Amino acid sequence: MHCPNCGHLNVAAARFCASCGTSLADLSFAKVPPVQLTAAAPPTPPTVQVVYAGFWIRFVSWLIDAALFWLASLFVGLFMAIVTDPWPPGQVVVWAAAMLYWVLMTGLKGQTVGKMAMGIMVVRANGNLPGIGYAALREMVGKSVSGIFLLVGFIWTGFDPQKQGWHDKIASTYVVRVTRPRL
Repeated sequence: MHCPNCGHLNVAAARFCASCGTSLADLSFAKVPPVQLTAAAPPTPPTVQVVYAGFWIRFVSWLIDAALFWLASLFVGLFMAIVTDPWPPGQVVVWAAAMLYWVLMTGLKGQTVGKMAMGIMVVRANGNLPGIGYAALREMVGKSVSGIFLLVGFIWTGFDPQKQGWHDKIASTYVVRVTRPRL
């Protein structure tokens, strides 16, 4: 109830004003209904603008990864040539390492070293990382399909509204630009 002397809002059971000490016992006529508190609406989440990564930025990302693997295969090839006579086992080791690299990095991080350098990332439609299963589907099955038809599946990213290649469509993934928070 409000104090008639100073206007301070006191609890309903108060006999004296907490601010000025005026007696509130004889003010039964001045009782004010309790204040109803309503919960504030939850804040709206910030809107995120998704920027899909197109053909050229993805191509440069691949070039970076390919250069790294060319260097790695050079060292593995030299090592395998020293350890074993035939060269093909070295190629198998390099191919297996490349598949592991692309599947694990894409599945667990959403990015290879090349994608990190270019500021792009592979995600699912809900924004989560693809995981090992979808990454394996994208990198092994999807990219084989994208490349087997004269690389049209890769070139498709330049014309698709969401910049998805055939390998992205097969695995339901998207390649997006990553924005870093400013410090």
